[in-house]
Amino acid sequence: MIENLPSEKSLQPQLSAELICELPLQPASPVTYPDDDLNRQSLKQHMEQFQLWLADAFNAGQRAEELVDARSLFIDRLLQRLWTFYGHGGRWRLWAW
Repeated sequence: MIENLPSEKSLQPQLSAELICELPLQPASPVTYPDDDLNRQSLKQHMEQFQLWLADAFNAGQRAEELVDARSLFIDRLLQRLWTFYGHGGRWRLWAW
């Protein structure tokens, strides 16, 4: 489903202010990545860093449910950032379920 939404500029501060979740020492949210980091190599490094953080958090005793939520939100924010970067965030948003 595609829905007409407010402009990217009105949504971006809201997205940037959101945290992935309330877990300690988590990597930066994808909505904060600079445009220069939106390439295959940098995104791969960000994903690897996030995976290592998840493993460390799990080994430190963080609940699996919280880590699943954190990963889901991380991927959601990454997709939102890429959607906006490639010019789709101004008027349209993709909804999938």
